[in-house]
Amino acid sequence: MIDPRLHYAARLSRESGLGFRITFAPALQAERRAGLPDWEGTAASAEAALDSAGKALDDWLRARLKSGEVLLRPGVPPAERGDCAQIQPAPRVALAALLRMTQHENGWTRTGMAVRVGVSQRELAELEDPDSHPSEELIAKGVKAASALALRR
Repeated sequence: MIDPRLHYAARLSRESGLGFRITFAPALQAERRAGLPDWEGTAASAEAALDSAGKALDDWLRARLKSGEVLLRPGVPPAERGDCAQIQPAPRVALAALLRMTQHENGWTRTGMAVRVGVSQRELAELEDPDSHPSEELIAKGVKAASALALRR
């Protein structure tokens, strides 16, 4: 796990018929300002609905990472919200998002972030692209740095 705080709180409700609705907790204003969509769909179980919502979250984060948009960190740790499920992005998406969030939150330049992670700017760009295929060594370096930087928050 890269950063246990990189979970998105969501409520699961059964809608009329066979559908479920995942509502990314409205109390988390950071996600609302950033346009995090709710997920609605038909799923045979709550687990399947949460899995589908996780994939939708990944797609949403990927699109924002690709466009260079600023990402906001989830606002309320889910452990403090008993009424919410925890949805975490896929590991590569989480790493890319965490690096981007950390750089923005600290006001670091791309060069400054690369220095703190211990990689070149090209390697940082590769780590921030969830669809790239960096080496396992580079991913390990990114995870180690992202975890250390997240702990300093």
